[in-house]
Amino acid sequence: MTWGMLLPYRIKSGLVVGILFLTGLVATLYGQDNVINGADVYRNQGMVLGKFKSLVEGDSLILYAQITFANPVSDSIPLSTQVEFEDGSRETAALEFHQAIDNQQDRIFTFKWIYSLDRSLSSFTVEVNIRPRVWTFVEGIAPFKSHPRGGIHLVDSHKGLPLFDPFHRLKDSLRIECRTSVDTVYAFYYGHSFDPARPPMSLRAGQSSSELIIDSVLALPVGGNIIFPLPGLYLIQADTNGIEGAALYVGSKGYPKPRMLQELSEPLVYITTKEEFQEIKADFSSKKAFDKFWLSTVGNPQKARGSIKRYYQYVESANRYFTSYKPGWKTDRGMVFTVMGPPIMVNKNKSREVWGYLQGDSEVEFTFIKVGNIFSDNHYELRREENLDRPWFRAIDRWRKGLTGF
Repeated sequence: MTWGMLLPYRIKSGLVVGILFLTGLVATLYGQDNVINGADVYRNQGMVLGKFKSLVEGDSLILYAQITFANPVSDSIPLSTQVEFEDGSRETAALEFHQAIDNQQDRIFTFKWIYSLDRSLSSFTVEVNIRPRVWTFVEGIAPFKSHPRGGIHLVDSHKGLPLFDPFHRLKDSLRIECRTSVDTVYAFYYGHSFDPARPPMSLRAGQSSSELIIDSVLALPVGGNIIFPLPGLYLIQADTNGIEGAALYVGSKGYPKPRMLQELSEPLVYITTKEEFQEIKADFSSKKAFDKFWLSTVGNPQKARGSIKRYYQYVESANRYFTSYKPGWKTDRGMVFTVMGPPIMVNKNKSREVWGYLQGDSEVEFTFIKVGNIFSDNHYELRREENLDRPWFRAIDRWRKGLTGF
């Protein structure tokens, strides 16, 4: 596998610069050996997609991988896996299509592995080889004590498989399974509106939105199909006297795609001035301020339409990948993804992600640290640095000028 294989086509015109950047970035941060670019994990428009889900049952870690192909495939495509353990040892094996526990129309294959918790996993990698390209999907495995689930599993009602996405939709049903012998669990609902992420160069501590307050409590049947009534954050517990449980962010019926005017307007906070955003925010039910921003800043209606389309593709992808206890676009990774676009280099391990970009001839890095959170095992915080101001404002300026080909 070469770095050239991992570069998107639009970067290959500057292939030498791209290879030098990626090689330098990786060698500096991680050394030369066993470096895998995990950028494919965050590209939802392509031939191959990969998702992971991990659960604890007793003394075992149950790991699922779902590989989705754009078109039906034959079982002759080479697949392989690599498991890295906390002690640094690795196990590599071929992965056969017949091992899939679920196959949907020869396009979506779900695999399952069982590991003992006595031997802690650090990362899990799946490679898909469709010559001349190799797709690499990497999942960092964090210690489960950082996100206790209290024996509760959330299952897709129709497929009977774990929920692979870090979110759920109002219109969709799910099933709750519990390892303890209870008939009812309780869902604590938080209808809280969380603040969007602070800019990457902002070193001041962010102000918390306000105290997180329980709005209501729902009694839910174990094993029955459930549709949540309101969007927001839910913590589902079997034992309400403890802190363990399974948390889930429930989005609108169209989530992760923004559709309502407010859902389209709020993410503009990252590329507007304070005055512009206040004007938009004054009336989320009016399209006038929304249209005025895009048309007046970009200047050209055709360019404005292109910018709008691209911007909300990024917002949708941010929601799809980075939703935690709040919408994905409001998280640190979601903010960077929305403004900077998909990274061309992602290096992941159990505790952090480093994203690499090329901006002209400049190299830009964003480092995200995984933070334990009772509501989410998908929560990362950006390591903010003053020197990120220049590339950040440059990216914002491109949006405002309608230069969407990042």
